[in-house]
Amino acid sequence: MRRYHKKLSCIALMMCIVLFQYGCTFKPLQMSKDEISDKNTRGGIVFGSILVQVNDPKNDSAWQTFLKGKKGSDFKYRFLVANIGGVLASNEIVVDPNVEKTFVAKLEGGNYKIFRMYTGKGYHTDTDIHFSVIPNQITYIGKLKVDMPERVHVFSKLSLKIEDDQLVAISQIKHDYGFDVDNVIKYLMHMK
Repeated sequence: MRRYHKKLSCIALMMCIVLFQYGCTFKPLQMSKDEISDKNTRGGIVFGSILVQVNDPKNDSAWQTFLKGKKGSDFKYRFLVANIGGVLASNEIVVDPNVEKTFVAKLEGGNYKIFRMYTGKGYHTDTDIHFSVIPNQITYIGKLKVDMPERVHVFSKLSLKIEDDQLVAISQIKHDYGFDVDNVIKYLMHMK
């Protein structure tokens, strides 16, 4: 009887952890100009972008959806970000398909990773994309480009690539945030 209760307790604890992680609202990685300029928050500033590219299928019948999965362009894509020393995700980036999402964030110094992409409708995939936040620096971490298939299902394959689009990103954040572009350093994301 004790073994049964012990197993039940372990299962309940694991379920609580999973529900907590997926039920939480995460802080957006896109921060406002006020949050970035807050002098009480120490850390470094990182900026970059994510682009999820999806082509619409030529045949969009209900039968094709049943056989091959939903259209990739029907989803919003959520990317979870965690400090490597942390246990749970702390930030997220929500990206619409075929629209490049630029983000700017002030985070504690350290190493971070984008560890999961999911749609919230059954599809998710683990990613292993690392970046660093350098205290008291403004760092460009690159553009994460994700190529999704036309239709998304459990076994969908995707392609991840990191590109350097620094000039475009700098002009955008200079306009939106007023950053001094002479102080920007480049340390691109990388996959492990």
